[in-house]
Amino acid sequence: MELYVLQEELEKALNTVSRFLSTNPQLPIFSHIIIVAEKGKLKLLATNLEIGISFTIGANVKTDGKTAVHGKTLQELISNLPKGKLNLKQDDGKLIISSNNYSINIQTTPPNDFPDFNFKISGQKNNLLLNLINDISQKIVFSSSHQDLKPVYSGVLFLPKNNTVSVVSTDGVRLSKKDLKENLNITGKVIMPSNVISEISKIFADYQSVNFFIDNQENQVLFYSDNIILSSRLIDGE
Repeated sequence: MELYVLQEELEKALNTVSRFLSTNPQLPIFSHIIIVAEKGKLKLLATNLEIGISFTIGANVKTDGKTAVHGKTLQELISNLPKGKLNLKQDDGKLIISSNNYSINIQTTPPNDFPDFNFKISGQKNNLLLNLINDISQKIVFSSSHQDLKPVYSGVLFLPKNNTVSVVSTDGVRLSKKDLKENLNITGKVIMPSNVISEISKIFADYQSVNFFIDNQENQVLFYSDNIILSSRLIDGE
């Protein structure tokens, strides 16, 4: 694998993707970021097993390839490099990051144990305005629980009824509710993790809106733009 990419674009992608690395993973691979170079693009993947993310940026790819690098190490190294063109090359179990005045080697890991990200977006695709997401995050999410004693309390309920969608969260003591008149095309009750709602406005801050797709078969929700896909498990419960 060999490619050229701008430091500032790679740093931005790494800062986003690294938010979803596992802090105390049972498998070391979940503290790593998967790097995929193909078809003129560089794709970064990470997951904490609850939330997964794919972030794609443009790159001058000389040789296709795929590898895994410790996420925090890579993020810190790239953030300390000057802006400009970087060369990334995988060679003999190492990722060599170089420019005109320096060269850094990072140990790589085979990405075989990383789950296969197979994002399937089909059927009804919906759209959410970022200002609406921000409103939900500020006025609804705060009432959800940050403890795992009852998982349903750590989520935000979207309940469609007639021409509105009620958005509700509670920690068993407090309760927040907002009725949306926007047509979200949600056909049944959905409970999304509250931390995912909070992250959307940060991850997609460069966009006015974000698409989302609810995959009932896989029990997950996908939020996506032209270069970012965020997937999360839905919460089961009443």
